Amino acid sequence: MSSFTVQEQTTPVYEATMVDENTVPIPGGSLLSLTLTVYEVSTAAIVNSRQDQNVLQTNGVHVDSSGVLRWILGLADTTILVIGGSQETHRAQFTFTWNPGDGVRTARHQVDIVVENWAFVG
Repeated sequence: MSSFTVQEQTTPVYEATMVDENTVPIPGGSLLSLTLTVYEVSTAAIVNSRQDQNVLQTNGVHVDSSGVLRWILGLADTTILVIGGSQETHRAQFTFTWNPGDGVRTARHQVDIVVENWAFVG
């Protein structure tokens, strides 16, 4: 699983390629569904109401014809939830379905977002 670090209450961009079980990119137009769940790892608290949220070409997420997913995180996606720490981890899980012609497939893509507490930066 990959990860990246951001400062709290910023709007970074995350990119990844949606691939099938053979690591072949899945074009955005071939996706039947794409949902996003984001939670704070130590408490399992849902971040920014993103629990199984539809993000198929909406809610800050776009998947292009080459399978590249681009997510523009909102301020609430990078807000610190646990008071007192210098950082916390928000785990994002994308669940996507597509039909390559022989039946519907489901896969997941996860990334950890390490959010630095602005009060502790510097």
